[in-house]
Amino acid sequence: MSSSEVIAVAAVFISLLSVGAAFLTFHISVSAERRARMPALVISRAGSELIVANVGVGPALNVVYAQARRPIVLGEGVNEPWFNPIHLEPIGPGAKQRVAWEDESADYGLRYTDAFGYQYVVKASQFGTTILERRRGRSDLPDWKLGKDDVPYLSELGERKPSDRWEERAR
Repeated sequence: MSSSEVIAVAAVFISLLSVGAAFLTFHISVSAERRARMPALVISRAGSELIVANVGVGPALNVVYAQARRPIVLGEGVNEPWFNPIHLEPIGPGAKQRVAWEDESADYGLRYTDAFGYQYVVKASQFGTTILERRRGRSDLPDWKLGKDDVPYLSELGERKPSDRWEERAR
């Protein structure tokens, strides 16, 4: 192999490495940008009510609150049976929403999107809270359809208790 052929092969190899590095850098910057505007919902208790607060920097949209029998696993990709899904109002950065419709013997989950449609899941138990970015092919909470028949708004429930309307739904 001549020296010009070695130089040509080396140039192709270096070009491929450069393209790979550029792709990786782009992917990392897109992820960092998304996390910089990500809503982050947390659940806390205030007496007999739960409070869902957005401690992130972006609005949380299409928020679904659900319950699961204890104990749940705070890790990702675990298929617990979730029940009593309720559609909450959007929660802006720094805003809170009270949820009086709850089962004190249950753990809690939230599924929501940011303004660009990226999906997130929060799982909360007496042992802690975790926020998961939802990836394709993996769902930590069911994909309930929003609307009166499947997931009603909290404001539509009135005085009903969780046991009056919903049953446990395994995935």
